[in-house]
Amino acid sequence: MNDDEQLNTEADRVALNDSLSHNERADAAVEGFKQQNQLEQQTQQDQDAQQDQLQRHDQQDQQHQQEQQVQQGHSDRQELPTAIYAPPVNTAVLHETPQSDPQEQQALREPQAPKEPKSKNRGGVLLLSGLLIGGLIGGVSGGVVAANVVGNNTGSASTGVSAVKISNPDTATVVSAVAAQRVESVVTLQVRGQRSGGSGSGVVYSRDGYIVTNAHVVLAEPGNMRPDITVRFADGKLLKGELVGVDPLADLAVVKVKADNLKPIPLADSNATNVGDVTVAIGAPLELNSTVTSGVVSAVNRGISVANSLVEDGRRAPEDNGDSERNSPFDFYLQPPPEQQQTPRADASRVTLPVIQTDASINPGNSGGALLNTEGELIGINVAIASTRSSETTAGSVGLGFAIPANLVKRVVDGLIAGEKPTHGLLGASVSDAAQTQGATHAGGYVAEVVPDSAAAKAGIRAGDVITAVEGIPAADGTAVSALVRMHPGGAELNLTVLRNGKPQDVKVTLGTL
Repeated sequence: MNDDEQLNTEADRVALNDSLSHNERADAAVEGFKQQNQLEQQTQQDQDAQQDQLQRHDQQDQQHQQEQQVQQGHSDRQELPTAIYAPPVNTAVLHETPQSDPQEQQALREPQAPKEPKSKNRGGVLLLSGLLIGGLIGGVSGGVVAANVVGNNTGSASTGVSAVKISNPDTATVVSAVAAQRVESVVTLQVRGQRSGGSGSGVVYSRDGYIVTNAHVVLAEPGNMRPDITVRFADGKLLKGELVGVDPLADLAVVKVKADNLKPIPLADSNATNVGDVTVAIGAPLELNSTVTSGVVSAVNRGISVANSLVEDGRRAPEDNGDSERNSPFDFYLQPPPEQQQTPRADASRVTLPVIQTDASINPGNSGGALLNTEGELIGINVAIASTRSSETTAGSVGLGFAIPANLVKRVVDGLIAGEKPTHGLLGASVSDAAQTQGATHAGGYVAEVVPDSAAAKAGIRAGDVITAVEGIPAADGTAVSALVRMHPGGAELNLTVLRNGKPQDVKVTLGTL
């Protein structure tokens, strides 16, 4: 082979190699295009499937809403289920895009919870956004709500048809919900003695027939421990009530009816009550059964001094006398029979009560009724109102009502049911309003006199001291000091904050027994 032929052969080999390399690169590029095209097609298919799933979800949601609207249209006269509240719904979760997962696809086919309505504001009262109207109209979600909200309610049976129904769920408020749930657990008491009587309210305390009310309601005729009591329920049922026990110092009493299917109201921790919390009062003012009013908590840890002819002279506390010389606007008012005019007795002893203050309208006849929070829990038993009335006129609401805190109610009522005589703490010092004392530099309870060998004397409290707090709770005046002490049983150990010569100090005191 000559040189020219060898060169041509080498050139052909190089050209062949270049051609093969080019074909391989072309094949690789084609394969790459194919893979990219397949990926794009798969992506489009996934997107189409996801879009179809979203459309099915929207169709199911619309169908569910239509079914619920039909259900609402037929539920105007339907009774409410047990539960009416739910925690606020996380709307971000409700609107998440579903994933292409078999389990989630199955979940999409299941009924969805109704959407949470906007909060209502009635009369300037801020209502909770957690009210789920779906719970008001029944259905699967309503049953779930029921288990979560009133799970601590030991009673399950109702005395009958509720006196309050939700006629228009679209305008229902949390007050409507509380009323519909709790009216059946608040009763009206008609009390008759040999010479006098009256009416008040009461609250179902236990499933087996125990009812809590005020002592001044069942003992409208002082000294008559066997009054004739008729208990009227919200559904109109009438039962005879028997007086179990009374505690005049706390103005609480227990009545028993023969029943085992009542629906008690769960008790709240009244120490957790905040100023500004929404309140709902239920009772029978002016003998108007199942009356509902609402407002807010105006104050907590308030002390009021009221005339009480039920308190024996031997159980009067010296601290109850400190501020009692001033005319007090506070008093108990039940609804007397039409032929009687109710006026406080001039010779009645005075008793100091710890109370929760509310601006919910409370009138004569509300005594012994329920003060509730927006969870439908009992925060207090309505006991007294402030009045600007003269002796010739009938007392009425001026926006200052008072309720005995639930924590004190539980301590006293449990003791009465057990057949015990509840005790109350005794400080043993005459305590008045420090702000009314000449030269005062701080509000509180001014210690005018210390009873020898009393709890105050043993703790080292002196005349001239100013008690500014009990267990860390500020005391506005002498009445507040006495009220805060009265929350505790005899023998309890408390910490008092005392100003002596302008300097604060803590004093430990073991209370006596009243």
